[in-house]
Amino acid sequence: MGKECENFSDIEYFTNRLGKRIKVIREIHGMSKVEFSKKTGISGPYLSQIENENRNIGLKFILLISRAFDLPIELFIYGDDDSLLDHFGVLEQFSAEAEIKELEERIMELKNARLQSDA
Repeated sequence: MGKECENFSDIEYFTNRLGKRIKVIREIHGMSKVEFSKKTGISGPYLSQIENENRNIGLKFILLISRAFDLPIELFIYGDDDSLLDHFGVLEQFSAEAEIKELEERIMELKNARLQSDA
């Protein structure tokens, strides 16, 4: 499921990925950093440092986030982005929005084709 860390650069990639993932979780829930901090017990400055990839996250905070959002640790750490979005029920929303955009583009193409054939 996940990639094993073989050297320091792999560990750095892994911890940076978690920082990005935390930001995504916070944004999915429409939470400010202050709200997220209150819900998880993670201080605001520490959260900012993690999200900005200036600090590695410890296991204690991974557990706090997992519990606060009822998120399986395996999914939080190793899951792909689509699995994470699906867990929170937003993958379907993105898929629907993409389909709507495609339909709107197709309608515009058909309208333009009709205007050109009428001219």
